[in-house]
Amino acid sequence: MGNWCIEYATHRLNYVKKEENKLIPSDIGILVSDLLVEHFPKVVDYEFTAKMENELDDIAIDKKEWQPVVREFYEPFAANLKEKEKELDKKEITHENQDADPKKPSDQLGYHSGVFLQSGRLKGLTP
Repeated sequence: MGNWCIEYATHRLNYVKKEENKLIPSDIGILVSDLLVEHFPKVVDYEFTAKMENELDDIAIDKKEWQPVVREFYEPFAANLKEKEKELDKKEITHENQDADPKKPSDQLGYHSGVFLQSGRLKGLTP
């Protein structure tokens, strides 16, 4: 059920689209992924997510208490989130870079969403 929920949520939020039984990241999905990798690398790290999955499994079968597991994750995450809220300018992330060359790959354009990405202007330029 967990995988279905993730697939449903990512599709509903337009992070991915399904083509021929494959999930293809959308421009906004790539943007979100890039932001997470750059600013929250621990959360998307394979070893971290595997460890967290094992701990959640242990919680489900009463081998671990949930509070210490959540605390261990949440306290550093919340501190990082607070720092990123000060550091990141949402306007830079969500508005088109007027100086960007639309022929460049999206990773060279910077982070932009809003009408720029949603209109499909980057279609075919993303990896």
